[in-house]
Amino acid sequence: MPCALTKGYTLDCRDSVGGVRQILIAEFTAVTASTANATGEITAVGMATGKKFWRYQLPKNVGSATETLASSAENGTTFFTQEVKIALNKLSSGVRQELALLAVGRLMVAVQDQNGSWWMHGLVNSLEQTAGTASTGTNFGDRNGYDLTLTGMEPSYAQLVLPAVWTNAITG
Repeated sequence: MPCALTKGYTLDCRDSVGGVRQILIAEFTAVTASTANATGEITAVGMATGKKFWRYQLPKNVGSATETLASSAENGTTFFTQEVKIALNKLSSGVRQELALLAVGRLMVAVQDQNGSWWMHGLVNSLEQTAGTASTGTNFGDRNGYDLTLTGMEPSYAQLVLPAVWTNAITG
């Protein structure tokens, strides 16, 4: 049978936490290749000359990455909607200009979760910004900044990226 299961799932220690620590964003066309090992973990990322992933550090408790499986028994299809949500504090002209570029680009996004693991989103088809707001807030304690949603459809869940991949692929 071509879709045979290979292993089950057992409960592990309760030592995992939720949330996003930071994300890395590159233009989709800046990534020229990726290599995965036998378990599907990304072991190398090739970058076009002069291109890098750019670091976006996030405040605590304001980022998330969600993947939703969609399947049609009638059509024999399965795909995953990947969604990365981030918030950036403090409205500024420089950030606004950079976000304007994100809004029209096709992107590849690596998400580092609060457990230290990296997950590649938009690897095959890219992510695009599908929502965004800039807000001053109302009260002194409200966010003054930006909320962004990046969305894409992929043939599989996001792949784990080994930490060594980022040695030469990050700037900013």
